[in-house]
This record gives sequence, C-alpha cells and structure tokens, in this order.
Amino acid sequence: MSLRRFTLWLSGADPAILRDCTALSNTELIRFGGLGALTLIPAIMGTFSMAYAVSTLTGNLWLYILAGLAWGVVVLLIDRYLVSTLHKSSVQGRGRTVPITARLLFAVVVGIAVAHPLVLLWFDDSISQTIAENRRDAVAARQQQADRDVAALPKAPALIPVLESQRATRLETLDCLRRLKTYEQSNVQKALPCGISSGSPDCGPRCQDLARQITAVQREITALDGQIAKARTGDGTAAGRYEAEVERVRTKAAADIRDIETRFSSDYLARVAALDQLKERSSHVLVVELFLIGFFVLVDILPVIMKITTPAGEYEQVRDTRLVEAIATQQARRATVGEIEAAVAKANADAERVLAEMAAVTRVPLDMLRARERHIELFEHRVRLLRQSSSGIDEAITESDILRFRDLDRQSMIRAMTRTQEFMKQS
Repeated sequence: MSLRRFTLWLSGADPAILRDCTALSNTELIRFGGLGALTLIPAIMGTFSMAYAVSTLTGNLWLYILAGLAWGVVVLLIDRYLVSTLHKSSVQGRGRTVPITARLLFAVVVGIAVAHPLVLLWFDDSISQTIAENRRDAVAARQQQADRDVAALPKAPALIPVLESQRATRLETLDCLRRLKTYEQSNVQKALPCGISSGSPDCGPRCQDLARQITAVQREITALDGQIAKARTGDGTAAGRYEAEVERVRTKAAADIRDIETRFSSDYLARVAALDQLKERSSHVLVVELFLIGFFVLVDILPVIMKITTPAGEYEQVRDTRLVEAIATQQARRATVGEIEAAVAKANADAERVLAEMAAVTRVPLDMLRARERHIELFEHRVRLLRQSSSGIDEAITESDILRFRDLDRQSMIRAMTRTQEFMKQS
C-alpha cells in the first residue's frame, strides 16, 4: 500500500466515490490525503506517550515499546472511526448536532489521555529532582524520628558519658603526641597543646620519652574502653538496658532509611504527585501544563474539526447523488415488493375462489353419476327379479320395458350434462 492510499484509508474516503470525482479529482485526493495525515499524528504522539508512561513502571525495553505501539494503534483506529463516520451532506443535514458533539467529546478524552504522559515527559528533569528531594526529606524525617525516639528513652546514668568524654580527651592527646613525635623526628620545631618539639637533629631521649607517653596514653584508652563496655553491658544494669534500647532504635532507623533509599517510588503516580508539588511552588508550571494539554488535545481533535469546518467539495456532491439514488432505489424496491405481495395475495384469493367453485361444479356431475349408478343397479335388480318371477310373461314385453328404461336414463344423463355445461359457462 502506497503512502497516498494509506492516508486516504485513514481519512475514511470511499475509493469508488473518489473515482467518480472527475472535475476536481486531484483536489479531492489532496484534501483527503491531508486529512488522513492529520489522523496519523495523534497516533504517533500516543505511541511515544504510552511508551514513556510504561517506562516509569518497568525497565523492560520491549514491554514499553510494545505497549506504546498497541496504544498508538488503538488511537489510530478510534480517530479513523471518528473521521470516517462524519460526513457533510445536504441530504442528511438535520439531527447531526448530537453525533458531532459526541465525537468531539470522545476526541477530547483521547487527547487528554495522550497528552498527560507527554506533559510529564516535558517536565521530566524537574520531576526527577523533586522526587530526589522527596526521598531525602523522607530519609531526614526518619532520622529525626529516631532521634526523638532516643530522646524519649529513660536517661542513662552519668558514668558512660563521663567515660566517653575522658576517652575522647585521651584520643586527642594521643594524636597530639604522635604528631609531636613526628615533628621531633623531622627536626622541625613546632608548638602543640601537648608540648613543643626541640627542633634538634638528634631525636634521642626526647623521642624515647614521647614513645613512653604514647604507650601510656594507649593503655589509658584501652582501660577506658573496658570501663565503657562494662558500663554498657552492666550485667543487666540500667545503663546496659539504656544502651541496648538506643542501639535497637538506631538499627531500626538505619534499616528503614536503607529501605527508603532503595525502594522509594518513582513510578507514574509518584511523578504525577511531583508535578502537583511543582504547580504548588510555581504557577507558571500550571500555565505550561494547561497549554501543553490544550495543544495536544487540539492536535487530536484537529481531524474532526477540519472535517466539520472545511467546505464540501465534489466528493460530498457525488456522495449525496449516490445517496439519493440509493434511497430512491430502496423505496422503489419496497414499493415493488408491496405491489407484488398484494398481487400474489389477490391471485391466491382468486385461486382459492376458483378452486371452491370448481369443487362445487364437480360435485353436480359426480352426484348425478352416483345417482345413475344406483338407478342402474336398481334397474338390473328389478330385471333379475322380473325374469325370475315372469316365467309366464311375454319376454318381448320385458325387453321393451328394459329398452324404454334405458332410453329414459340416457335422456336424463344428457339433460344433466347440458345443465352442467351451462353452469360452467355462467361461472
């Protein structure tokens, strides 16, 4: 199928009617080809729209490509139906307001369904940034909740904070002594809180004294660690229970934070919510969103609008002519069928009447024949009786009676047949 034939198919134009357009055939082909191209545009946008929407739900490339193509085909078929079933006609000029309104409303619904994912795609960077901010806010809120839970626990004895403070102090001293020893070994004169390096090229006893101090501080730190550990366990003391409860709260908070960071939603619904947040922050986002939705909806309903607003051409005239001819042909067929049915009904009635009359006519001779047969049987019976009982009667007289009876019977048959023929002629 060539591109022109495909666009003509999308426009819903009847090829047979287009072939009858002889005066402006090229003009009609261009007009309906452009209308089919306009019908194709929303389907292309719908393909990208659905593909983007599904891509926010899954990372399977083939899945959202197939979903986008399927939605594009659906939009294409719907728009083609809306365009191909909408006609300009001087014959069918009345009662078109409701169908046109219904088609426009349906086109608007399809346009919004196509436009909304494209709006989200337009603001994709800002929406992604908003979702990241929401994730950080969720993490911070969970951390603050953990701090409030810890603050709400019963206070621990003052021993552990004191020991931890002493340990922190000894750690600072250890770090200072190590740096001082380094300066001493490097022949650099440096003043630190724990002492001053001599700057002498010979480290000697000074370095050994610093080594002993470092060792002593390390032992103190180790001893403090043991005291802190004992205070925390405390063999079931209040300090041990406090530290265990704090650890439980912190561990639970850390697990929740990891779950938030790994499973924080960024699907279609989350992006819609992020877009609503952007609209609350700036009214310009709402203006741009309405503009984009209006533009995409206009693109989707444009084929229907163009079909309604453009003037009728030769195609519509040829279609109206064929429509009038078809209506007249159907009406003539219905009238002819009615006449034929009436004629058949009349013929059936006449046939039934004739059959009834024939039955009545045929009953007359049949009855007469049956009566004649009975007369003959009676006559022959009488003859037999007469012959049996007339041994002394003259046979010539008997034969003359028989002949006379037969003559009377023949005359009666002739009169019956004559009356039957006269009856049939009259009917």
